[in-house]
This record gives sequence, structure tokens and C-alpha cells, in this order.
Amino acid sequence: PNNNGYGRLMRDKDDIVLLAYNGSPNCRSILFQELLGILEGLKVAEMIGIDQMEIKYPALGAPDLAMRVKELLIASGFKRVNVEKGRRLDHGAWVPTMLMYPNADIPMCQLSIQTNKDGTYHYNMGEALAPLREEGVLIFGSRSATHNLREMGMNNSHIVSWAEVFDTWLKESLLNGRYEDVNHYEKKAPYGKKAHPHPDHFYPLHVALGAAGYKSKVEQIHHSWSLGSISYASYRFMTN
Repeated sequence: PNNNGYGRLMRDKDDIVLLAYNGSPNCRSILFQELLGILEGLKVAEMIGIDQMEIKYPALGAPDLAMRVKELLIASGFKRVNVEKGRRLDHGAWVPTMLMYPNADIPMCQLSIQTNKDGTYHYNMGEALAPLREEGVLIFGSRSATHNLREMGMNNSHIVSWAEVFDTWLKESLLNGRYEDVNHYEKKAPYGKKAHPHPDHFYPLHVALGAAGYKSKVEQIHHSWSLGSISYASYRFMTN
């Protein structure tokens, strides 16, 4: 049986609790449950007439780290590197850190991907940032191993074959050190384009892989599915 579930408190602007709600979907993906918890909260708010809501994750920025990232990228030959001081955190950044650091007690700096570039370009970006590993910086790439929203089914849907084939290929490629294949996944991977019609949900992996380097070892630390085609396979890169 699945004993996992989600729950939330809804507060007003003065931090007074208005209501509490919880649920227990038939799904083992923690990330899916957290997102479902947010969705259910929005539904409850609409039902009781709350028409203005905010989801707050007040993590501190890391301006010094942003400048260090810019310095490293320029030193590695990336000619145009801009620092945007007013940009808010993308959901790809605050959703996982909300689970990892619920008190938002970690300064954060996010790196934009370039959809007009390829996997090798993003691997090289990560490689340029490798010195940060020795400077106490956690580098992680957040998205999903497969991401085709047009192919999503119901939550309990059977896993479609193309997603399972691509997910297995990715796992075997990473665990066996075939990083160049991952960099050129469009040509090397079965169903690469179907698994990622748009590369923005895959390139964060290349950045993390580049930061770890070719000599790193890979371990799969989590694997779950949702909606029949979305793989939340997660990997840790070990450098020693």
C-alpha cells in the first residue's frame, strides 16, 4: 500500500491559518504529490472564494555566486553572459529546493539554458562551472528524464513503450559512462525527439553532467513515473 500523501496549510497575508487540507493519491512520486497538493489548494481556494493566492519560497539570492558563474563562463570562452538581477526563480528551481530545503534557508542562483544550442554546448557550460564543486556550491539540473506533455495519460496509466525505451537507454548510457551519446541524444537515443520535443527539459542534465566530468561515476537515486509517460529518474554524479 502507498502511505504517501500531500498536505498544505493556507494562510492569509497576516500568516493566520485559514484552512488545512490533505490527500493521498495512488502515486509514489513525491514530486507529483507536491505539485498535486498545490493544484488541490488552488481548487479549494476557488471553492471558498479566495481569488488571490501566492506561493512563496523566499530563498535568498546569491549575487556573488552569479558573478563567479559569469567569470568562469567567460574564462571558458562563452562570450555573452548576462546577469539578470530581477528574474524570479523558475519552477524548475524552487519546486525541488522546496522539498530539499523547506525553510528556504539556502541562497540560490539559477542558470538559463539556451534552446538554440545543443547538448554538447550545455555540457561545456557545466564543465566550465566544475571549479564550483570545490567552493561549496551544490550544482543540480532539474527537469525530467522524459517530457512530452502531448503524450501524457491519466495518473495510473500504463507506461508507454517509447518513454520506457528512452528512459532505459538514458540510464544505461549514464551508468556505463557513455556521456558523448547523451550529449548527442537526438541521433543516438531511441525516441529522443519524442521523449523531448523541446530540449529545455533535458539540457539541465547536460550541465550537471559537464560539471561532474567524464571521470565521474553515476548512481540512480530515484525512479518513478507519472501520467504514463513522465519519468522522474534522478541521478547523482560522484567525482571521487
